Amino acid sequence: MKKILLSFFVLAGFNSVFAQQDPQLTHFFRNKLNYNPAYAGTNDDKICASLAYRTQWLGFGSKTLGLTPETFIGGIHGSVLGNKLGLGLNINSDRQGFETTLMPTFSVAYHHVFSNNHKLSGGVGVGLIQKSLDGGKLKAKDPGDALIPNSLVNGNSIDFNFGLYYKMPSLSVFRDVYFGLSSTHLNAAEVNYGPVKYTAARHYYFMAGGIYDMGNFTIEPNLFLKNAVKTSFDINVMSTINGKYLGGLTYRNVDAIAILAGMNIGSSSNNEEATSVMLSYDLTTSRLSEFSNGTFEVGIRHCFGFKIERTPPPIRPIYTPRFL
Repeated sequence: MKKILLSFFVLAGFNSVFAQQDPQLTHFFRNKLNYNPAYAGTNDDKICASLAYRTQWLGFGSKTLGLTPETFIGGIHGSVLGNKLGLGLNINSDRQGFETTLMPTFSVAYHHVFSNNHKLSGGVGVGLIQKSLDGGKLKAKDPGDALIPNSLVNGNSIDFNFGLYYKMPSLSVFRDVYFGLSSTHLNAAEVNYGPVKYTAARHYYFMAGGIYDMGNFTIEPNLFLKNAVKTSFDINVMSTINGKYLGGLTYRNVDAIAILAGMNIGSSSNNEEATSVMLSYDLTTSRLSEFSNGTFEVGIRHCFGFKIERTPPPIRPIYTPRFL
């Protein structure tokens, strides 16, 4: 049964694919640049870098049948021109079975601050989708099948994203409130690698969240709506104790309940800018729980200030005709 299921995931890329294709992250609220280019540079006067690793459905796979889905994500972003412009780079590497996907994306965002300190950001992302499949490790039911490659094949295509991001200092009892609306793969890029044709379906995302203070204890709810072919959602609630210790729960209506824990290193009243380490474990609730030991994810983020000190010009004497 495992072999049948894994073969389905490996061969799902054959012919044309229209489904949820972007890697799923439990720490979505800590990796917003991965989904929304408008997020680039939203932390004023800060450069923020992050790394995340996710291994999905532990115990589901082997070296002969193909490894379980794994995702590596690295991102860095900051602002320039007096925080008017944001720049970001996000690199997404995903592997499932014998297929790998690499998606580097460069994002540019423009930020407009209103008189009430609300900020509206609009951003575009330009990237590359690179796919490869080690066909030499596949075992075709019908040897010589022209639709199944028998060697390493690869291909790539240009990819475009767009997003809007809105921040406000407070809303009702919440502070640091945000809303994000974005779409990835706007051009529905096609990647041909060997006999395989991959079509990137347009994905639509909506994010929202905020922080509620209760003395030394905070509650941070986050909502993530996703739509490719069908709509799914994640509801997350994080808590922070003394601005340092993190804990939370996530419910994903499709397949999981996740437990999260972490720590802020140093002090920061804003979890968006705190240097932090976070771990999570997803308990699979779909039928895959019969074959999977759950999903593990770890992430780290570091934000730091960046300021260029200008050296004052040297003082030179000026001579005038009056004192010659």
